[in-house]
Amino acid sequence: MPTARRIWVSALGTATALALLGTAGCSGGGGEQKSAEQTLVIADGGGSYHDSQMKTTFLPFQEKTGITVDVQSYDYSLGAIKAQARGAGSWDVVSIGNPISEADQAELFAPIDYGVVKQPGLPEDAKLKYQTLYVGYARVPAYRTDKFDTPPQTWADIWDTERFPGTRQMENYPVGTLEVALMADGVAPEDLYPLDVDRALAKIDELMESGKVIWWAAGAEMVQNFANGVADIGVGWNGRLIQAQNEGFPVDYTLDGAIIQGTSWAVMKDSKRKDLAMQFIDFATSPEVAAADAADFVGNVPMNADAIPLMDADLADKIPSNPKHADTIAGWVDWSWWSENFDAVYEKWQEWFANH
Repeated sequence: MPTARRIWVSALGTATALALLGTAGCSGGGGEQKSAEQTLVIADGGGSYHDSQMKTTFLPFQEKTGITVDVQSYDYSLGAIKAQARGAGSWDVVSIGNPISEADQAELFAPIDYGVVKQPGLPEDAKLKYQTLYVGYARVPAYRTDKFDTPPQTWADIWDTERFPGTRQMENYPVGTLEVALMADGVAPEDLYPLDVDRALAKIDELMESGKVIWWAAGAEMVQNFANGVADIGVGWNGRLIQAQNEGFPVDYTLDGAIIQGTSWAVMKDSKRKDLAMQFIDFATSPEVAAADAADFVGNVPMNADAIPLMDADLADKIPSNPKHADTIAGWVDWSWWSENFDAVYEKWQEWFANH
């Protein structure tokens, strides 16, 4: 397992952090120091989103509840979670960025207590047995604005190399990419699941045979490909593209067929602080926190629908989950289907990719 990067309320600076610890680390009114049982250990994916969550989620929870928050970072891998379960077992709550099989979930995580996690704006699809989806990002048809007089609008346009010539870029990951390919092949969003994996791969083969295709593995790489003119058109992430626009890059996208992939919170099965963990997930999925999260990390898609009215109107207009876009977007990735099928599909994807 990679070495975890431990951060104790570091995002706001030493003086502010110490002040918060002095307040939140004591029981209300008595000045007594909190015990280890009142410290919640949370594992997230690190990086710039960690810094954002420190401001919007972790520190506000600590300040509101008096529960000390200890945040550690990991690489979003299943191996790291399993190593934690077999080892020290210090984590209580973990952010999940990729599908995990039902069997592994049952082995690693405690069922979510929806008697505690009960934010009314959370849709039922977010309330999985072992995970609660809280935020997402959308895969969208994207393009350089200086390359096309008439911009592409749909996934079928991304595949249309005659009307929209140029180098395509695709994401080297099956989740979302297979859905995109099927929509390009005429499958309606409501008919995507169960995914026809072979049909999706055949559609990507068709694109690769008719035009130049490059592959990216990270959002920053995708933006750089557009910025440098290496790619003209392809699959993008909405948040990264908004940030690129704000920096002056000639990129744009459409929400037609946008497919949103969620990130979830889970509670480690061996946690001795499950009650605190459930309190945290309820807090972290509230509309106020979701709105703050989407504003601070521009482009994040809040799972809680009640967050939209709390957001700046201009930003809310760009959020794919805004009800005004309901008839335009494809919707959310079916996390339940992927949890049941990810291992087999990912193995097939790797074999397919190795031969291209």
